Amino acid sequence: MMTGDDDGRIRLSDVLEPVLNAAEQDDEELDRAVGLVAEALAALGALLVGPTGDPVPGASDEMAVLGALNTYGQILVRGGRLEEALMVTELMDRIRALGAEDGPVPEGGTE
Repeated sequence: MMTGDDDGRIRLSDVLEPVLNAAEQDDEELDRAVGLVAEALAALGALLVGPTGDPVPGASDEMAVLGALNTYGQILVRGGRLEEALMVTELMDRIRALGAEDGPVPEGGTE
């Protein structure tokens, strides 16, 4: 369940919780979690943006989740939580591999 800070903001870790919890599950569970998180991101109006700040047209569910995970990993690094950030990076690699089964997921679209 998503919780918010006192000012009503929703934490990224809460949005990503299904994917983070599915990291140790099989590929089918992880794929299902990617879909849930992508739906949550869309419901929240989150946009995947490129380096120029413009929305990435035609972003897939995987790209949206990878973008959110990339941001979360950066937050973890800035907070000195390097082991957790490494786990997020490994999870991103696994999601990319799952997406590659359906077609390539560009790495450049996640930053």
